[in-house]
Amino acid sequence: MHRVREPARNELVPRRENRVTRHHFEHDGTGLASYVDLTSGGQPVLLLHGLSGAACSYDAVVGELDPGLEIHRLDFRGHGASARVPGSYDVPHLVADVVAYLRAAVDRPVFLVGHSLGGVVAHVVAQHHPELVVAVFEEDPPLYFCDHSLFEQTMFFTVFPAIASEIRDIQASNTTFEAVCERVRHAPTARGGIAADDMNAANIAARAKEMLGCDPTAIDTAVAGRLLVGYDPDVPVTVPLTVLRADPALGVALSPEDAAKLVASQPHATIIEVASATHLIHSEIHTSDAYVARLRTAIDEAFSTSP
Repeated sequence: MHRVREPARNELVPRRENRVTRHHFEHDGTGLASYVDLTSGGQPVLLLHGLSGAACSYDAVVGELDPGLEIHRLDFRGHGASARVPGSYDVPHLVADVVAYLRAAVDRPVFLVGHSLGGVVAHVVAQHHPELVVAVFEEDPPLYFCDHSLFEQTMFFTVFPAIASEIRDIQASNTTFEAVCERVRHAPTARGGIAADDMNAANIAARAKEMLGCDPTAIDTAVAGRLLVGYDPDVPVTVPLTVLRADPALGVALSPEDAAKLVASQPHATIIEVASATHLIHSEIHTSDAYVARLRTAIDEAFSTSP
């Protein structure tokens, strides 16, 4: 486990031209929205968003990845354009959705990426279905919040109810997308400023879409301790594992203490603290370049060494 000064992204790398198409995928009677940016014969990558997020969280990231990759994204149930199914917002259901998608829509092992809740889901998929995964890349995952008492000691226990309340207010008011973007711009952040100080226009727009699409009962489920259940974070992950940590001074889902537990259970993992990063490592202008550089490197290494 180490903390490093992050490299700048190589600006000479060609940008990917997004050619995203949306698809409908059904699992266990639940309609899920998936998005594919297809390069024929490209190595597959699946991006999984966090709680209250959506696939659009990665809009800005996709354009920075290698043009030769086949990139998949999935809206979790209760998020984005996927169906709302209260009572099924928990890790076992989300993992089952992802496994079913990989088997149906991706015909070879995938590089699995996840932010926050998406990182937990990616972790559990890799634990129990390593044949479907080349490697895992997790962004500040709350792996040990399966112990709800740990979650209750963090800022998330206070912030999540406020987010759920705001989402209910936005969805009930039938406001315009532009008005939601403006609301996002002025939202307070972990750095003490507002989102407009930390996020570019694309990420602000993505967050507005997420808030319009999220079922707030999914957040209620997390606050009640019924979301991060049904898994053991210390079961070995046998594929390559990279975990990015946020700066503990700015609020983290994977604390230094939890990172130490992870090192003990996953000794082969690469765990990196991203300097000056909040929980939203890939979405903020301060750290997005470092995130992309780390992700590109991990993808290249995984596919260069895989059979």
